[in-house]
Amino acid sequence: MRASFLPTPRRTSGFTLIELLVVIAIIAILIALLMPAVQQAREAARRVKCVNNLKQIALALHNYHDANRMLPPGVNAKRSIRQGSSTCFLYPPPGYGYPVTGDYPGWRVSILPQLDQAPLYNQFDHNFMLASLPDEPMYVHPEEVHNAKLGGTDIAAYVCPSSRTEKDRWGTASGSYTGNGGESDGNYISECGATPSQPQYTTGMFWVNSNRRLRDVRDGTSNSILVGEHAFPGQAWILHGRSKNFYSIYRTYTSWGYNDSSLPINVGFKNIQIGSFGINLYSFGSFHPGGANFALCDGSIRFLSENMDFITYGDFFSVAGGEVPGEF
Repeated sequence: MRASFLPTPRRTSGFTLIELLVVIAIIAILIALLMPAVQQAREAARRVKCVNNLKQIALALHNYHDANRMLPPGVNAKRSIRQGSSTCFLYPPPGYGYPVTGDYPGWRVSILPQLDQAPLYNQFDHNFMLASLPDEPMYVHPEEVHNAKLGGTDIAAYVCPSSRTEKDRWGTASGSYTGNGGESDGNYISECGATPSQPQYTTGMFWVNSNRRLRDVRDGTSNSILVGEHAFPGQAWILHGRSKNFYSIYRTYTSWGYNDSSLPINVGFKNIQIGSFGINLYSFGSFHPGGANFALCDGSIRFLSENMDFITYGDFFSVAGGEVPGEF
């Protein structure tokens, strides 16, 4: 009698619902564990790029200094500023035909040739201002509109990759770095017809028509800030403004009625919204966790903590007053 064999039921391969849910949960846990490490690696790379930007800027400023025996002025103003005068500017000549307010290019324009941007620099007409409001009813010279449009050029060395960059409504490109305007309670030019300018403070490295030399840094080039991060969204690299190319850590804006004193690193930078204004407009700061990068006058780069003692922090900004920063 022949034995009969019954077919063995075929076992289907695959996950049960419970197994699938377990696998998904494991993958989600792994992603949650790895994401902070990935973000930290990205931020570390961005910080390295920011440090390299500051090194390029510091080197460009040193090369400019070697060629011109001084650093570029914070603002290369062609006008004569008269303390206490309601007319405040002597340039442009009578009959020019528009209100005498606006911006002149600052030091970031001056060092373009040292950053391999000579073709862009050569397009500027340095006898004219920047038409910072070309879409408003002002009678501006065509060369000013031309100068302002050049500010739409993105300069990689001027932008920290951690910054939240955007072009403003006039199309000007952002910049993340500004100069040391000293430790003071003023240091700006008021607009014509506004409250007269406060006295020019010269404790830092940049001011209006400044001519600072490195040999003037008597506190030591390794103890004095040259340039630092100011990663305020929408800050145009081309303009000087009252807080764009240089500013001090103590500021008073009489024409705005706004008095800022004691502004440590990153004041107002937390939870900032792009396009918003606030106290962050006037402080050095960055979107790096815990502080900001600064180029010292010797070309070295230091990361200064937002929690450092404010008196010590201020010592970095006065370059010839004997306030040498101690241990921190």
